Amino acid sequence: MKSEMHYLVLLAASPVLIFFVHMMTGRLYVKLNLRSSPLISAVWAILISVGALAFASWKFFLGPLGNPSEQAVAVIYGILVVACLGGSYYILFAMTEAARRIKILQEVYHHGTVAMDEINREYGADQLFSVRLERLLALRQLKKKDGRYYLQGKILYRVALLVSFWSRLLRFSQG
Repeated sequence: MKSEMHYLVLLAASPVLIFFVHMMTGRLYVKLNLRSSPLISAVWAILISVGALAFASWKFFLGPLGNPSEQAVAVIYGILVVACLGGSYYILFAMTEAARRIKILQEVYHHGTVAMDEINREYGADQLFSVRLERLLALRQLKKKDGRYYLQGKILYRVALLVSFWSRLLRFSQG
């Protein structure tokens, strides 16, 4: 029973581990001058953390169980828990990374006051659109040739299809 409780605590602590690994990968990106979306470092942090958690779980909790059916159930449970917590961490980070409102509030806080034309210059529709295109290029989901954009990667496109399907299932969208 004691070992099972420690396993659950390890799984519950996975967002903390992801956070610390994310801090390290973020610093590594800066130190190596890697030009990529900050969301990529979050994905790496989650993957590294999942690997570390899998190793620790097997070494200390699951391997000693001995019973293959108990091991299988514990492994599936651990994968589901860490996948859900890692996905939640990613979504939370993505929301804070992309939220215009938060960035505008930070600008006002740091400068004390900001004029509307300054906000429009920094966060206007053209600027936001170009930033999103640059991120899609950095993620290799789009490629640019002769001033035109072409679909290169299919991952985000498939995710968009999945979200659209999910939205239709929940009746948020009729399309």
